[in-house]
Amino acid sequence: MQKYNVPFDVENFEPHLTRRALDEMAQHHGATVNYDDEVITGTADGLADFFQTLDGPAQSFSNSEFLEYIQQFKLV
Repeated sequence: MQKYNVPFDVENFEPHLTRRALDEMAQHHGATVNYDDEVITGTADGLADFFQTLDGPAQSFSNSEFLEYIQQFKLV
C-alpha cells in the first residue's frame, strides 16, 4: 500500500486537541504523527479520513483536492 508523508502543523491543533488525542485519532485512521518532523504518515484514504475528521462535520473538506495535493508527498 502506498504511503505518504504529509506536512502537519501540530501547533494549529494543539490548543484544541492534546497530542494524545491526535495520536489516538491518527492511529484510528492507520496514520502516525511525527511531531519532530511535523508530518503525518499514512495511506491516502487513512490520511483523507484523518483530515476530514479534524475538519469536522462541515462539507468543506474536498477529498479529491486532498488526494491530488498529497501526491507530491508520496514515499518511495
